[in-house]
Amino acid sequence: LLLPPPMADGRCWAMLGDGHCHLSALGDEAGPPTVAVGTDRVMVVLNGTDPTSWPHVLAAKCPSGVCLPQLGLHPWHVPADPSDVDVALETLRRLLEERPGVGLGECGLDKSGKWAATFDAQLHAFKRQVAMAVALGRPLSVHCVQCASQVLEVVKEDVRGRVPVLLHGWSGSAEMTRAFGRLDVYFSLNLTLLNRKARQKAIDMVREVPADRIVLESDGPDGRLRSRSDWAGWFRECGAECPSGGDGRDPLGIREADIDLAVSRGSPASVRLMAHAVGAAVGQSPREIMATSLENIQRIFVFTTTA
Repeated sequence: LLLPPPMADGRCWAMLGDGHCHLSALGDEAGPPTVAVGTDRVMVVLNGTDPTSWPHVLAAKCPSGVCLPQLGLHPWHVPADPSDVDVALETLRRLLEERPGVGLGECGLDKSGKWAATFDAQLHAFKRQVAMAVALGRPLSVHCVQCASQVLEVVKEDVRGRVPVLLHGWSGSAEMTRAFGRLDVYFSLNLTLLNRKARQKAIDMVREVPADRIVLESDGPDGRLRSRSDWAGWFRECGAECPSGGDGRDPLGIREADIDLAVSRGSPASVRLMAHAVGAAVGQSPREIMATSLENIQRIFVFTTTA
């Protein structure tokens, strides 16, 4: 994977970076998916979640930047039959071995609702994927819902800092954030944080994320705002001015249309809003937050494997 050189002042060449996105956020899946978010410099980490999605992820194009593909077996898609898990993971390993620049994700654990019944199978598949990532020297994008302690144990015992770990859509407690922070993982944040009823707890959690470990994501198409009032409420709770009035010339400016889009669906453009939301929580400018996120996306997902 060849990226344009850094800009003259040494900054990342991209203006927007989306640390976690899915195909259905990118338009028509019938042909090669494309990414377009109104800028000529965008970096999107695109995640496959099951064997049917993997070829589409690998075929995705980004005319206005770069797609960074990741392939994994999502906990919702772990087959009930162990032999089917074996087949899927054998295919996954072959695809990764053939493509040294592709990471492993989305994988992980989910104990919410009906998914709790498949937890044992999820854990088996997750641990095997972690072992695969470590063996091949690939970064991990990890789904973690209502099972932070179990994911923490796997990261601590099975990863042991040997490959980068991104906690996608992180919404855990401040306490668990500190625990994961001691393992030097990265925390990827999206707009669903703004929808939480316990908004102050979400803000407190964001403030516990190590400043150099922040990543912004869309989780498109799912990572959307519930309403405009949630957008405004976040800034009110942070004691910050709610951004608006962008004129389209500033890549991080917020226009009314941007908020409407974020309410209708998550897309790579959502990271503009997240840069403002995270910045309001931690007392940094949206440009500082975006710069940190872009640096981390490159640090995690643009790599040369030695496996």
